[in-house]
Amino acid sequence: MTSFISQNALYITIGLTAFSLVLLISVITLFSKINRTDRRLQRFLGKGSDRHDMELMLTRFLEKTERIGNQYEDLIERIQGLEHQMSFCIQKSGVVRFNPFKDMGGELSFAMALLDNRDNGVIISAIYGRDCCYTYCKSINEGKASHTLSPEEERAMMLALGENVPSPDITDELVK
Repeated sequence: MTSFISQNALYITIGLTAFSLVLLISVITLFSKINRTDRRLQRFLGKGSDRHDMELMLTRFLEKTERIGNQYEDLIERIQGLEHQMSFCIQKSGVVRFNPFKDMGGELSFAMALLDNRDNGVIISAIYGRDCCYTYCKSINEGKASHTLSPEEERAMMLALGENVPSPDITDELVK
């Protein structure tokens, strides 16, 4: 065996030197990757940080995430409450302007329907004349009026409900 080693000592030395160079290059490559990762970690955590700082940071992050989750649930509840309240607010409206008298111009009179999401609300009518102005208010419950509606009030309510509104009848055309 010693004769084999002595005969091939040059080749064995070259082989071991090449293997050592490959290992050295691998160690240098791994060392540079570790340094790069360490620099990125230091940049992420800040200078002078260690593993305990990372644990503290993750703990704070989890606590903050839990707080945000609780706040999100509270906001969802508040939004649902507001949506419920909004169903009682005016959400639909319709306005019809008209001339109630033949000798008056400018369509100064109007009928205005104001309804909530359940079609409850009021119709306000104002009739303007030369010497006076009359204002009327009629309640609406589930799309039905408490009193008989004028044609203008009916059109205002149809506008508020989003229905097809017929064009003014011939008497309205004569008044204009």
